[in-house]
Amino acid sequence: MDALLTLSSKGQLVIPARLRQLLGLNPGDRLELTLEPNGLLLKPHSSPKLSSARDRIGCAGYQGPTIPLDQQDPASMPPISCYDAVRGPRHQSAGEAAQRR
Repeated sequence: MDALLTLSSKGQLVIPARLRQLLGLNPGDRLELTLEPNGLLLKPHSSPKLSSARDRIGCAGYQGPTIPLDQQDPASMPPISCYDAVRGPRHQSAGEAAQRR
């Protein structure tokens, strides 16, 4: 046994700090509780966290071939939709957007 937990009157369990550290659990993390034949199974929820740009690859639904960054030409990219707070919506090319930076 790794720990003995006590159920509070609110139905809460406290996972000891040592185990939270070993499992990399932080406040707000979600856990899955599964009823097993021999008892309960508690494990970290395995939903993907979108914490980096690499995790977001493919989220726009682009189905074409991968184009290396050094082969991309900003001037030939489709217009980027922009909104000017004074003049309202407008479009500019990626080249124009890059020049403004």
